[in-house]
Amino acid sequence: MKIRSICQSLLALTLLFCFAGQKAQAQGSVRAVYFPGTGVLTPTPVATTNSYVDLGTALKDSLATTNFTIELWVKMGSTNSVNPVIIGDKDWASGSNTGFVLSYYASTDASSGTAAANTLRFNFKPASGTRVDYDIVFPASIAQRWNHIAVTVNRTGSIIGYLNGVATGHAYVVGAENISADSAKTLAGTLPVRLGTDGKPFGYRAPFNGTMDEVRIWKSVRTPQQLRDNMCHKLTGTEANLLAYYKMDEATGTTISNNATATTGSFNGTFVNATSHIGSGAPVGDTSVNLYTSTWAGQSLQLATANKGIFTIDSISNAGSYLHLYQINAVPDSTSGLTPYSNNNVYFGTFASGDTFTYYPKYNYGNFTNAVTYSNSIGFFTRQFNADALWSSKTNLYNNGTTTQMRLDSIKGSRQFFLANFISTCNVPSALGAINIQATTAQLTWTSGGSALWNIQYGTTGFVLGSGTMVAAVNTNPYALGGLQGNTTYQYYVQDTCTGIGASTWAGPYTFTTLPDYSNAGSGYALHFNGTGVQNSTVQAVNLGSVLRDSLAKTDFTIEMWVKVGATNTGNPPLIADKDYVSGANTGICWTYTASVLWGDAAKHVFRFNFKPNGGTRRDYDMIAANEFTWNHLAITVDRKGFIKGYINGVYKPSTYASGAGSVAADSSKTLAGTMPLYLGTDGTGNYRVPFNGDMDEVRIFKRVLSETEIRESMCHKLQGNDSGLVAYYRMDQPAGPTVINNAIATAGLMNGTDIDNIAHVISAAPVGDTSVTVYPVNGWNGVSLSLNSSDRGMVTVDSIVDAAVPGIHIYAINGTPNFANGISDIGSTNKYFGVFTSDNASATYHVKYDYSNYTNATTSNANLHLYNRPNNAINIWTQLPAVQNITNNTIEKNAALGVRQYLLADFSPAGCLPPSNISLNGFDTTSATVTWTSTASTHATKYGPAGFNLQDSTAATITVNTQTLSGLQPATSYDFYVQDSCSNGNGSAWVGPYSFTTVDACPAPVNIHADSITPSSLVLKWTDNGSVTTGYQIAWGISQTFTDPTIAITQNTTEPRYAFTGLQPVTAYDFYVKTNCNASTPNSGWEGPYTFTTDSVHTPPPPPTSISQVSGADSKLRIYPNPTDGKVNIELLDNNAAGVYKLTLYNNLGMVIFDKSVTKEVKVELKTQELSDGIYHIEFNTRNGRMHKAIVVRHK
Repeated sequence: MKIRSICQSLLALTLLFCFAGQKAQAQGSVRAVYFPGTGVLTPTPVATTNSYVDLGTALKDSLATTNFTIELWVKMGSTNSVNPVIIGDKDWASGSNTGFVLSYYASTDASSGTAAANTLRFNFKPASGTRVDYDIVFPASIAQRWNHIAVTVNRTGSIIGYLNGVATGHAYVVGAENISADSAKTLAGTLPVRLGTDGKPFGYRAPFNGTMDEVRIWKSVRTPQQLRDNMCHKLTGTEANLLAYYKMDEATGTTISNNATATTGSFNGTFVNATSHIGSGAPVGDTSVNLYTSTWAGQSLQLATANKGIFTIDSISNAGSYLHLYQINAVPDSTSGLTPYSNNNVYFGTFASGDTFTYYPKYNYGNFTNAVTYSNSIGFFTRQFNADALWSSKTNLYNNGTTTQMRLDSIKGSRQFFLANFISTCNVPSALGAINIQATTAQLTWTSGGSALWNIQYGTTGFVLGSGTMVAAVNTNPYALGGLQGNTTYQYYVQDTCTGIGASTWAGPYTFTTLPDYSNAGSGYALHFNGTGVQNSTVQAVNLGSVLRDSLAKTDFTIEMWVKVGATNTGNPPLIADKDYVSGANTGICWTYTASVLWGDAAKHVFRFNFKPNGGTRRDYDMIAANEFTWNHLAITVDRKGFIKGYINGVYKPSTYASGAGSVAADSSKTLAGTMPLYLGTDGTGNYRVPFNGDMDEVRIFKRVLSETEIRESMCHKLQGNDSGLVAYYRMDQPAGPTVINNAIATAGLMNGTDIDNIAHVISAAPVGDTSVTVYPVNGWNGVSLSLNSSDRGMVTVDSIVDAAVPGIHIYAINGTPNFANGISDIGSTNKYFGVFTSDNASATYHVKYDYSNYTNATTSNANLHLYNRPNNAINIWTQLPAVQNITNNTIEKNAALGVRQYLLADFSPAGCLPPSNISLNGFDTTSATVTWTSTASTHATKYGPAGFNLQDSTAATITVNTQTLSGLQPATSYDFYVQDSCSNGNGSAWVGPYSFTTVDACPAPVNIHADSITPSSLVLKWTDNGSVTTGYQIAWGISQTFTDPTIAITQNTTEPRYAFTGLQPVTAYDFYVKTNCNASTPNSGWEGPYTFTTDSVHTPPPPPTSISQVSGADSKLRIYPNPTDGKVNIELLDNNAAGVYKLTLYNNLGMVIFDKSVTKEVKVELKTQELSDGIYHIEFNTRNGRMHKAIVVRHK
């Protein structure tokens, strides 16, 4: 018995290999002709524009005055536009030209005629006869699937169109389908018949994209039953009245043969340009049966074979109007996914009217000898169409070996069916493996023993088979295993399962280890959008759905996120949007980064928030980041009864574009919701023409307006999820997978995002922790400090901030050990570390102090302690900061610490290899510097580069002395230096650094930049020379906050250290940068700035005083409160000696009158400011005693 079983298995495998390696003579629809649709939409195509098949002029003449039928299978492509031609013999520039055309109206334009989009139009026009347009509705939902199209032309009767065997359509002009009046007039013009374009030279202006098969042209009117009975199987070629027949089964070459016997050798087609042969998916076999009815109860279809069984369809639903069953007498063209199939060379297919059409396939294999032999194992394998490469095994199978009957439950739509799995033993799988291993997922792979169904059992390393997690009836290989733990070692086993004969023994175990899960370490993960793809292709994005869009339709809202812009952006890629941004006038929102000025009027390097309610006014709010290529916190708030306001790194940024500054209150009742979902990384279409490149983290959406203080206080730590008004919160902390989870508690389980095109989950470098504190001083940094304490791991204090351009600073704490501990000698019990974020300047310097008085392990081991640092959460190596330790005070501190950093206290025991210390600079100039350090080691490793360079990706130099001269440096450039000792035991110490220094400036920038002689329209900018030889100066200037890059500002040259500016606007802030032009070897200094100065008010001083009362604090008698103001301001005149009527006037900063009113003595005036834009305004009281003036500031919260 064992020998017989082995022989049967070998025979089955031999037959499998034989059939898999050959191409049988009949394989269903085999091949088709593909039309690429290349070329441009042009009224005058050229020789290289269109791709088509030329069938010649003789075929046209054969149809001149006769009845005829044209039928074919066609599958439309995705790039069609306007009305390309499927088949025709006329100049389709006008439907009134002689001839015929079958055209597909994918869309319409002004020159494409009167047919609606998604229409098939058959145009018929005899010479000197009446034009007829016969239209067939062709829904977009089925256009890109295989469909059978037929048109019959009765020259003494009517035109009739058919879609999948059903007569449908009508003439555009009612009744015009009757063409008997023109029966004697010729249809033949002078142009050839073509597939894929019209008859004129070089073809029609709209190229056809799609696939055709089984094109048949008859010199007779085919009846509906004739069309139905033959459409799903091939013809013999000898059928009566068959004029031309194109099977299109040629494998190569540029000719398609006419297979009609009566006209053999005539009417062959010729490929032009890029037309090609591809595999066909048309549902065409060697024989077929069909049923068209509206009542399916009790109906069935059946095909019987001589020795391969009887295939039956019954239990048919009432969800459609037709069903075809066809038979193919060959081994399938692709056997991928099939298990051994012995000598089976017959399979079956259905063509059903819709995807919801259901039925039950049944197979009586009683006359199929091998199937009876292997009745315990055989099963159905299915695929949709002939062009599909992969077959899949069906699990809802019922097989009765005694009655040799097999059936499947409830199949939907069109399918193909093949009997396989002719095996007698269930073999063991082999070659187990795991690929695409992530923190929580892995794909398991193996080589099947012959089955297409498997069981998997897995668990952590060492689990006992039988106690692991069981996954039964797996039908995919590889198998995606999820729900794993990060940094954990797993094992798995797999076995084949064979229907009727049991399962194989288990193969395994295979061992693999998941990647670490960094989701809870600091800022966790971020999404990296690669910025690839073009319009109408797949771009990386996250679909947040329409529910979130609708929730913001009429409410106030805030959107905030951390973003790092990538280097490959072009145009204006969206960060978040729910509209088609082909036009900002479309309904919805779109927040973009303008990388280059290609469309619209946004300036380069601008973050633009576009806002357009349905039927309302378009608003564009523009703001500029100091450096968009570092991590920036962006926030936009929308008060539907007030204003849009934007913030970058916690600082309010007035719109640099005028339309964004106005109130949106007039549109408060109008919906912002359009019809498209909300996306991250693209617009609402899902494939905007320029995709976003960059990283994104911590996306938060509130259904309320957050204040500037609220934004600052929460931007550098994670939210709890229950925050007031929080409607959606995307931490982006999933290590992998297609789901971006919404962490807002109020909407938990809703509004999750779906990853489009496998966005990479990368370790986030955003400065976000678990708690944070912040300060944004009003009057500069002098005397300002900031501290963040922990219960038992010390306190970090930052003060002495040097850069005045830094508006604020944050300290955040991260609970737990860091994601990476590389470089740390002894992390000990440290399970909390800190970070610093300096707003708008990642390299600003400050003094940092770590007080570890409340950290017991640190105070008892303080002789060994070091303060480690790294630039951000994504850097995988820590270095010891060259800091000063005070053991008495339990502090470690560092002067001139660099900007955005993370700090960690470690080393509770002596290191095996002591690090170097006392790093210092021993001389430097414009292009070199000498660094020295103290060390007992004989060998050292060093790394250096421009400030902020990536230590982990750079190459170390080996040094044998305690000093190194760095040459080839750039003048006036900041550098970071790191050093590590190499000890005799082969170990290396911790890296120490960065030690930062700046080379000498060969052309120093000017100093003491100031302005005087300021008037409403002019000022004089002055500065002090840098002491070097100069040839002049260059000034870059413009209205404040409209630019951050002086190279794109207005420029002015001067040879003197001063320049007078005229023609300025009153009460307007201007930014100025100045640089020095030096000698030829050192062209110029860097830009110094910005320096901001504001012009005076347009108002002239009051007239000279005539009494002491006028001089002594007249303006103090004008009381204004609150100031700054948000919604209203109160104005009181307190002059008890004045009498009569006074005039109150409000001016904007350009001197224009906004408000003008006469008031009486001691009256209190309330002035509403909700509709005023943010800015400075001037209030003036004119009395008989003189004029009083005060400025107010309007600033909406």
